[in-house]
Amino acid sequence: MQPFYQSSEPHMETLVSGSADQVHLGLFFSRFFSWKAFNTDDNQHLDAKKAFLNQFYRPNYGNNTQLERCVTRQMLLNASLPSRYLVAKSDWHWVTGMGNNHPLESGFSWHHTLAMPYLPGSSVKGLLRGYCELQGMPKEQLFQWFGSENKDPKKCTAQQQAGQLIFFDAIPCAKADILPDVMTPHSGDWQQEGAKGKTAPADWHDPIPVAFLVARNLTLLFSVALANHATLDESVLDEVKQQLEEALGFLGAGAKTATGYGTMSVDAISTKKAEAMRDERLAEIAQIRTQQQKDLAFSQLSVNEQLIEYIIVDLDHDSSKKAALDKIEALAAQGIEQWSAHERDLLVSQLKEKGYTKIKNRDKATARKAILAKLEKS
Repeated sequence: MQPFYQSSEPHMETLVSGSADQVHLGLFFSRFFSWKAFNTDDNQHLDAKKAFLNQFYRPNYGNNTQLERCVTRQMLLNASLPSRYLVAKSDWHWVTGMGNNHPLESGFSWHHTLAMPYLPGSSVKGLLRGYCELQGMPKEQLFQWFGSENKDPKKCTAQQQAGQLIFFDAIPCAKADILPDVMTPHSGDWQQEGAKGKTAPADWHDPIPVAFLVARNLTLLFSVALANHATLDESVLDEVKQQLEEALGFLGAGAKTATGYGTMSVDAISTKKAEAMRDERLAEIAQIRTQQQKDLAFSQLSVNEQLIEYIIVDLDHDSSKKAALDKIEALAAQGIEQWSAHERDLLVSQLKEKGYTKIKNRDKATARKAILAKLEKS
């Protein structure tokens, strides 16, 4: 299969109006950029790039149902592990994945199934490690948490290993705004040469605006757990959570944090909502398991014991009560001599507990007492 830009088959180059909610924006961003409009020989490519990115201006973008399901699954996983979590919301613009390969030379990280911006677990780990190093964390503790003493392998005296902490992807919890942003580097030639070229930065160079995508009002669920091989006590996770919260507020997450992007604050409302969804799902799971246990116990009863269960249940419902009473009369009429002593005693005792003979109509009460007596003597 040829790349889209070399294929002779027509493909979508623009988002059809009103169809953005049905299109995976991440796939569209990564796969449907039109190379026909991208001409590096003149400045027209700047307008084409701007027009392409303007299609992604989506305020309040996201699928609530998919987001809630994803958050609930992650919260259930957190509940099954020694873990800690926090929900944080971006204070301003937020961007990640700018270094990803893309024809526009400014990428963006899209969640594979949610089509929303997210932060990979590796980035969460790097963020926390960077903050811990700034705080002067001892090498021994860095080794335990992250699996190495230093990011530079040449500076490590101990053999690197898997860290004792598991960092999950920070997933979006709610809808967010997707919009284009612009940066204007004044020394682009010097920077493109790796700050080592012949072109020195100067005020008379023409700044060239560079457009890129950002998110706004983004809420992410961060989760950290202990690995299976961990020797650390679970209480260490409280310190990990505190350090991560400080890192999000001080350093920020994602790209361009040095210019104010990516700072995040804990969102108490979203945290309570995530916990409520988790608790609701746990209650549903408990109810399902209880019903499964009841069904299993019922399947192990004899045919007559199952019949007794049906009768007792039907007596509690007005729509089926008459049918249950008729069945009791039929059993008394035909006799239950073939039933075991346990089954007969069970039927009589259950009817007594249900107050089978305790009704206001005296004639009916007398008739029911006779039926009950007949069942006892069968």
